[in-house]
Amino acid sequence: MKAPAELRSFSKIGNEALLMPPSRFLIVGDEVLVSGSVLKKVKTTTVVSISEKSKSAISLRQFQILFKQSEKLGTRSLADFTIPKSVLVRLKALAKELNSTHVRIFAHEERGIVARLFDVRIGSDVLLPRIERIHASATLNVRDDASNPFSLTLSVESLNLLPADDLLVSVYADGIMHAAPVNSGIQHVFVCRDQGISEPYTSFQHETLNRTVYFVAHPSG
Repeated sequence: MKAPAELRSFSKIGNEALLMPPSRFLIVGDEVLVSGSVLKKVKTTTVVSISEKSKSAISLRQFQILFKQSEKLGTRSLADFTIPKSVLVRLKALAKELNSTHVRIFAHEERGIVARLFDVRIGSDVLLPRIERIHASATLNVRDDASNPFSLTLSVESLNLLPADDLLVSVYADGIMHAAPVNSGIQHVFVCRDQGISEPYTSFQHETLNRTVYFVAHPSG
């Protein structure tokens, strides 16, 4: 079966898509999965190729198991907010400019929803010279209000997979983030999992321990 044309834009996520009646689809990537509805009706459950790359070893049964598991993700919403396209585009540009590895999105008591870029390689003298170690590279206010305390970290690779669109975002208690594009031609949602990493806040060389000590920011701030 030929893959629906509207799924070709998701080839950066994965090589194959699971199609299920009446019009559901699931694409599984390394850190992100996409779930939604195709425009045409689907008669049978099948796996279709959406890229020119060779098919992976994932089977129909494995895909179905992953789909059932994905349906259980996101049980209780902690926060719901919008990331405007302008903010997302700027965030991606800053991540590239600063060579950031991760972005942490969290609720701040005074500043609302905040997205903060940082470089996880800060702790390695081999990867980065000591003078180039940076922390909290950039902070952007996403919105003025926050419903509940939360903290969620994504890799910049996952951030770059999100479409340049206004995103309706929900963060759940199980560490799952749903991001649904507002202006897409088909209904779908990007699903990402919290990587549980916090940005370095400050560091110093401890003379007694003879090692570098790091203090990290509390998830609420």
